[in-house]
Amino acid sequence: MKKSFKWYLIGLLILVIYFSLDLLIKINQPEISRILLLLLSCISFYIAATIIYKETNSNKALKINLVIMFIIYLILLITLTLFDPLWGRHGLDTIIDTNSFKYYIDNALNIVPFKTISIYIKNMYLDILTTENVMYNLVGNFICMMPLSIFLPLLFKSQNKIKVFIKTIIIIPLIIELIQFITTSGSCDIDDIILNSSGAIIMYLIISIRPIKKLLFKLLLREDI
Repeated sequence: MKKSFKWYLIGLLILVIYFSLDLLIKINQPEISRILLLLLSCISFYIAATIIYKETNSNKALKINLVIMFIIYLILLITLTLFDPLWGRHGLDTIIDTNSFKYYIDNALNIVPFKTISIYIKNMYLDILTTENVMYNLVGNFICMMPLSIFLPLLFKSQNKIKVFIKTIIIIPLIIELIQFITTSGSCDIDDIILNSSGAIIMYLIISIRPIKKLLFKLLLREDI
């Protein structure tokens, strides 16, 4: 138990560093820095849970650990979508001025599918936007919901039905986009929902392949399917 405690302590310490950089020191961490810190924290918790599993032959710690990793992922997702200044986010706010609100609606609301995607690609070819900028926005939106394809089916039995998962993975980015729009922390763009959902659904289909799903259950929960 002492070994597992040490690894839990390391994971917790990494989380403290993560929040200290954000909230106390207020350093604008690059996305890769955020991901690496939270990934290291998850690995530490996983090692601790694996040690407990070997000592007790019970996967209860692994199940709890999966919930912890899910919460850590949600922290990262919320941070990037609502509070990350590197993505043009400035936290929760509201617009009161009528003129400002009209301008905001005109520039921060897109309900035309593939309009933003085509603009990014066009501007990249015209050298108005860099390839890196386009990749961050398009590829970033495509992969950011992929972890839900792992967490949701493992944590909630109903999510193993593809129809249920598709509904869920459309609702989640829709809610995020609406929150961004209402709080003026970002834009509300149907293309973001399309990219988020498409990436997650493709990953879900890959993970649904039986050998891959079996490996995932064995790795994360030490269970057979």
